[in-house]
Amino acid sequence: MGKKKNVYKSLYGKKHKPKYKGSKALKPDKLDKVRRALEEGRSKAKCCKSKPRCTRCPVVLHRLRKVDAISLDDAALAAAVLEARWRK
Repeated sequence: MGKKKNVYKSLYGKKHKPKYKGSKALKPDKLDKVRRALEEGRSKAKCCKSKPRCTRCPVVLHRLRKVDAISLDDAALAAAVLEARWRK
């Protein structure tokens, strides 16, 4: 019998980097949803711990509140959302 290949090492061995390209990564309707969620203070009850985090995640909304993302324009908000979604 041959050796079994370690599937987990091939999947999780490398550190992944986001493949975002500027503000084109988020559509305007998605930005509106993020703005509304920030204004209303509504988020999911628990973080799903996906990679990258979803836009309704409480961790993402907390990071956006810290940088006062409501007052940003669309391009700056898109950049802030992309940075907030990525796991650190």
